[in-house]
Amino acid sequence: MRPKTVSLALASASLLIGAAVPSQAADTVRGSAPDSSTTQHRLSLPPGAQVDDSFTVETLDGCGAADFVDHGEGAPGGGSNDDYIVLHDYCSDGHGTRVWLYYPSTGNQYGSVYNGNGLAGEPVIWDPFGNVVAGQVVALEVCLVDGRNDYSGALCGEGQRTSADG
Repeated sequence: MRPKTVSLALASASLLIGAAVPSQAADTVRGSAPDSSTTQHRLSLPPGAQVDDSFTVETLDGCGAADFVDHGEGAPGGGSNDDYIVLHDYCSDGHGTRVWLYYPSTGNQYGSVYNGNGLAGEPVIWDPFGNVVAGQVVALEVCLVDGRNDYSGALCGEGQRTSADG
C-alpha cells in the first residue's frame, strides 16, 4: 500500500521593508504520513529580518534527502555563495539518490545530480544557482535511483519554496 501524502503550506507576509509577499505565494513540501491531513501555517517576521529559505525534501522512505541551503558560509570549497543543494544517501540499500531542479512555472527541468555514495559516503554538493533572488522559486524532486544512468526514480518526494529575500 502506497503511503498517503501530507502537504505543508507555508506563506509569508511583510518580510521585507516596504514590500509584501502575496499570501498566494505558498511554499509546499510533501511527503508520506499515516493519514491524509493537511496543515497550514502563516509566518510573520519583523520588517528588515533576513529570511532563511532553506528546506529539505526527502524520498518517501527517508533514504534520500536534498537540502536547499539558503544561509550560511557557502558550500565547502565553493566560496561564499550560500545558495546550493546538498544531496544525501542515508541507506545502504543498493540504491542511489538523484535530485532534479525544476522551473515550476513551466515544469521544465533545469538539471539533476546523482549521489551513489551510500550510507558511509559523503553527501554531494551541487550549486546550480549562482545567487537566488527574491521571488525566485526553488522546486526540487528527490528520488531513489539504480545507478548514475537511471533517470526514472522511485519513492520520490518533492517540494518548493519561494525565496523571500534572495
